[in-house]
Amino acid sequence: MANITHLMVTGGPASGLEIHVPDEGLRIGRSSKNDVSIPDDTMSRFQCRFFMKPGEGLWVSDLGSINGTSVNGLPVQEQRLHLHDEILAGDTPIRVVNEGISPGEALSTEATSEPLPALEPSLDLGFKKGGGSSTRPAIPDLRRKLMWVVGVMVFVVVAAWLPWGKLAGALPWRQKPVPLPPVGMFPELDLIAVVTSHDKGMGNMLTTLP
Repeated sequence: MANITHLMVTGGPASGLEIHVPDEGLRIGRSSKNDVSIPDDTMSRFQCRFFMKPGEGLWVSDLGSINGTSVNGLPVQEQRLHLHDEILAGDTPIRVVNEGISPGEALSTEATSEPLPALEPSLDLGFKKGGGSSTRPAIPDLRRKLMWVVGVMVFVVVAAWLPWGKLAGALPWRQKPVPLPPVGMFPELDLIAVVTSHDKGMGNMLTTLP
């Protein structure tokens, strides 16, 4: 079976040269020790290497050349190549005419490289003790906030209630006896006032004898 042309030299002293890249790759440079030797004075003795990566196709790697290797105008150290990419090695332009991967493999690679769609977060208030979704709730501290609000409400109620109990024990009528009219002010009634005092302000008792 005829070798497939992967690269085409489109300018310079080797213009029109068709290059087949084997699976193990090949080197290009000015030296005759390369797999492909190009008499370009601006090209290094060992300029770059083209090779195949399984499932990814054609790649290029610079071999530490003086003038560097660029793809589509951008200098690269190692770069995957695609159809119609332009590689410049020295002053020699090289075009990719076959990226070394079948259309079926390309579609498979693109499909596996596409990110999976993000799952919509489910609202879980966290009241379930078992089972359910493992997705974290949209408001993870909802129960904490609810407990905080209930605590504040309890504090306000207790704070509003306590002063009334203290005030009830501090009322003047709980601490001071009620003054009675002097004995003899009403002699016709022949009043005898007996005042019984109890501890802790239990009150004053008036006993009227016949």
